[in-house]
Amino acid sequence: MHESFWDCIRKEARRFLGLVPPRPGGLTLAKTEQLVMLRYTVNLPPAPNIDDLATREAHISVDGTETIQTLAPDATFFAFDVDRNKSVSLTLVDVDTSGNKSDPSEALAFTSTDTVPPPVPGGMSVAKVEQV
Repeated sequence: MHESFWDCIRKEARRFLGLVPPRPGGLTLAKTEQLVMLRYTVNLPPAPNIDDLATREAHISVDGTETIQTLAPDATFFAFDVDRNKSVSLTLVDVDTSGNKSDPSEALAFTSTDTVPPPVPGGMSVAKVEQV
């Protein structure tokens, strides 16, 4: 699919003027699952109403080490795994087709804590013991 002349002009003007996508809204933690590690699912705010949004980047910082998950522009959530008792900070950045990046969203910060109790123990029974 070829872009129209005016679409090309508009994109080049945005790139030239340094216009970037608007700052994304806030992230919300959706759920935690207990595995060997903890799995978090994070809900994303709606994508901005711009026609040249290329990707969304989830910036995940665990104890100061950052990784980036590249997400589709229409993504509504993402998931990641982390060890217990780690300091986690999440931000979202939107990227347009010219490579311009928005400012990061407000950080969602927390400590990965195991909040799922162990399963209920099975039933107990009593066996007769000989008296000595």
